[in-house]
Amino acid sequence: MKPNKNRSMIAGGLTSSAGMFISKALGILYVTPFQQMATEANVSYYAYAYSVYDVMLQISLAGIPFAIAALVAKYMAKEDYVTVVLIRKISTGILAFMGFVTALLLLVFAEPIARFVLTEDVSAVSIEKTKSVLIIISLAVFLVPVLGSFRGFYQGLKDMSTYAFSQVLEQLSRILFLLSMGFLFVVVFQKDSMWAVYFAVGSAGFSALLSIIHLLFIDKRAYQPILEGASIQTSASADSTLVIKELLYFSVPYFLSTLLGNSVSIVNLMLFNRSMFLISQDEVMIKLLYSMISYNTIKLTIIPTVLASGFSVALIPFMSAAFAENNTVLIRKYIKDILLTITYIALPFSVIFILFAPEIYYVMYGGTNYYLGGLVLSYNSLYALLTAVSPILLSMMMVLRFRKRALMILVVGLIVKAISMTPLIMLTGFAGAIYSNILAGGVMIGLNLAHIHAHYRINFRVFLRQLLLMMVASLGMLMFRFALYLLQIDLITHGRLVSLIGIGVFTVVTLMIYFMITDTFGLMEQVLKFNLKTLVRKVMRRAT
Repeated sequence: MKPNKNRSMIAGGLTSSAGMFISKALGILYVTPFQQMATEANVSYYAYAYSVYDVMLQISLAGIPFAIAALVAKYMAKEDYVTVVLIRKISTGILAFMGFVTALLLLVFAEPIARFVLTEDVSAVSIEKTKSVLIIISLAVFLVPVLGSFRGFYQGLKDMSTYAFSQVLEQLSRILFLLSMGFLFVVVFQKDSMWAVYFAVGSAGFSALLSIIHLLFIDKRAYQPILEGASIQTSASADSTLVIKELLYFSVPYFLSTLLGNSVSIVNLMLFNRSMFLISQDEVMIKLLYSMISYNTIKLTIIPTVLASGFSVALIPFMSAAFAENNTVLIRKYIKDILLTITYIALPFSVIFILFAPEIYYVMYGGTNYYLGGLVLSYNSLYALLTAVSPILLSMMMVLRFRKRALMILVVGLIVKAISMTPLIMLTGFAGAIYSNILAGGVMIGLNLAHIHAHYRINFRVFLRQLLLMMVASLGMLMFRFALYLLQIDLITHGRLVSLIGIGVFTVVTLMIYFMITDTFGLMEQVLKFNLKTLVRKVMRRAT
């Protein structure tokens, strides 16, 4: 059973990105009904739960899914099916154990964690509610690592369609569970609105279990041939001890990099409330701002994050193979192609969120705080563009064996974020938390690019010229938004449905302006391998 060597890394990245995008898009759709059931006052508890969950999940995963993908790809290329089976068994056992221990720790220390995150300035009721959501989400902390072992295996097989479908299934089942149970208890049974939050948090564990069951069925098709190949194989190139050593060799750097890479959410979790209480004693507003920064607007700025995640998933097996073959030319091509593709697609969507931030926030969340939410969204959209590039550069550094330097750069980013956040909040208010994100992200991107350039002598001049042309196209988008302002077109005053239709129309027009300008410069053909004339010609041919 040989892997398909003709699979393209860009195609794999776009496939996994598509799966993640659909998953995230589904995640956006449930936001409005969920917020209506949970109420704006309680959404902060959901944000606290998922902030802690992200940290605990990274600890329990320990970078092992990435190690599984790399090792499965390595031994499948050698047609060593016995070792592939061994990797599957050992890694699943390790992740199940890690998930169990981490979930147990979260159960035992739920109240101390809640007190630490919220600080001593909040009420006892807030601490009790936070403790409850942490206990509920501990089930997901146990199950998601097990799910990660399955996904790492399919990632190593370069079966990105199964990987992507699993994500969509997980998200869809999670949404159906949280909305149906929330509606049943809050609307039908007239329970407190916090029940919507409890089921929303619990839905992570339910959807993980369903996704595991689905992948077990997929195993009958994909895993069975490997087992059959292993049964007739006479010898293996690795034993259990070597497999464990290799898992540690690959996973420890990825674990540290992922943990440090999430330094933004970790620092926000630990310092945001403390920093805000230095300039305000309004607990309700502080909790609202935290939910806006860490949940509401993050849910909306998904496209750059999805691109980064999708290409990171595809990057590992393909660039690992190029590195193993010492194919410097192919490595350079991968680096330049990925940076260009991500920036070209992510930039216009980030600009749209900046230009229409209040309207988008109003459509999604309603209420009376949409201008404040729009302001937070516009700031986070600037940072979202950096999140499209930074994780990709980190994955490149790890795959190219610049692991120590990558970890050092992450530590630098963590220090910059931690040191700058409180002073910036004291100077600029809540926006300081996002400014510190942008500062730390910019520093890490610059250092990673400099190190990659120093070792592979990649000429970034062409990419910088391409980026400049993208910025020119973005100015065209800005001029369209300014024209709407001059015409005094206000979508918000006409209600959420009219605003939704208006945003949809204006988004399409704005994107058309961007793609038309970049197509004039020849960028579209460089990135997507076709231009608007070719696309229109094909559409017209099919229509006739």
